[in-house]
Amino acid sequence: MAKVKNQKPPIALWESRPENEYVAKDGKLFICRFDKLFTDPMIKSNVKQLERFMIDKTSYQKQLDQITHYVNFFITMYDPENELLTAYFRIKTVIDKDNWFKIPTIPYDQNNFEEMAKWKAERDAIIDDFIPFVMDTVFSEDNHIAEHIKQLTMDNYLDDIDDNGGERHKKNDKVYLESLEFTNQHVRIMLSISFAMKMISPIMFHYFYMNQVKIEKTSDFIYRFYKPLFDIFGDGVNMFNKIYVYVKSRVLESHSINQMMFEKREIFGIDKHNVVDSFVKKVIISENMVKYTFPSNWSEKTQKYMENPIGFNKTINLIVAI
Repeated sequence: MAKVKNQKPPIALWESRPENEYVAKDGKLFICRFDKLFTDPMIKSNVKQLERFMIDKTSYQKQLDQITHYVNFFITMYDPENELLTAYFRIKTVIDKDNWFKIPTIPYDQNNFEEMAKWKAERDAIIDDFIPFVMDTVFSEDNHIAEHIKQLTMDNYLDDIDDNGGERHKKNDKVYLESLEFTNQHVRIMLSISFAMKMISPIMFHYFYMNQVKIEKTSDFIYRFYKPLFDIFGDGVNMFNKIYVYVKSRVLESHSINQMMFEKREIFGIDKHNVVDSFVKKVIISENMVKYTFPSNWSEKTQKYMENPIGFNKTINLIVAI
């Protein structure tokens, strides 16, 4: 694939209009226009009570403009049967009206270790049951949502990082190990996963909000929601392992520069493996992959697109995981 210079993808050029505004942002809310699924005025009125998804996490609230733009583009251009809106409606009904996957109230005595341990185990088991329900509903074999995301990615990824004159990617005049290289296929997989994250994040956060699940720094709830996407969109590539190996190389490089900092952390049981695991799951996957965008802005100076998932990952501060 030859690199297309100074060209914007359709998703960057597309503008939403009232008739194709299926989702919208309202402060901390992700609004889903379920009334567009129905023609009966009574039903259209009744479903309005289900249209609000609460996003109770600041970093994701800041992403709502992009999330709503991407979702509206997808529904308008790739989802003529409204499969995504239907999936949103089914899951929202399950959460808000049917009270399926309801997490019990936290014990009154939170200092009771035995009771808290029992409650946390039950909470985690219910969340682990809810996740496959979401995946099976949004990315069911009976609908075409995953297939359409992959096609959208093919249509909107205009870059070509394989076009390097037949040479291997290099750094400091040293040839990268093949395991550290990323190709167009890898970038397309990451962009598809990122798109799917944008889709399901309103479901995830609303479920957490309704069940009073707090996203603490040490929790891995967001990662657990997103992990199945690596299988759904991996196309035979172990993308999680690919990212893990890349992060490990960065940690080892950082270790040689910040050895004293690592040694201090190791006193508290935080070694290089802990840092790699935390950075991959809680920094890359839980917080930053959702921010990927399709390459849209061309730099004449570097002769490259400014938006690139690999370049974006390099800008993330590794110290936050140390």
